[in-house]
Amino acid sequence: MKWQSDGALVPGPETCSDEQLKKCADSAEPLYKDPELVVPDNSKSVNKVCSLWNELTSCIKSYTSRCMTRQQKSEFDRAFKDPIVSMSTLCQDQDYRKEYLHHAPCVKKISTQGTYCGNQYRYLIDLVSGGSANIKQICW
Repeated sequence: MKWQSDGALVPGPETCSDEQLKKCADSAEPLYKDPELVVPDNSKSVNKVCSLWNELTSCIKSYTSRCMTRQQKSEFDRAFKDPIVSMSTLCQDQDYRKEYLHHAPCVKKISTQGTYCGNQYRYLIDLVSGGSANIKQICW
């Protein structure tokens, strides 16, 4: 840690490492690799997703608060605001969860089966998991 001229404490490299960030990313792996969790379609799976999501967000919050400048953290928070709000709603609002679970089997079928979007989904996951993806492959 070091002090800036404006009095702000800035995390130094000794408190942050790629390994710590990788730990956060690794905790998210079941959320995009486990077929039961990609699009959870029952209460048990939603509960598991919520538990993993809470673990992931706690890890990321810890990392961002220790390892990012205020501006970086603000940009990060802005970029991930919508997914955080969506997952919080799913995990905490029982009416929303009930409505979600009503439609989840259809969404799961469309997004994961090969006859619909499943092949593209698996392709994208393979790209991201292998670390060889670039934005053009993912978005176009």
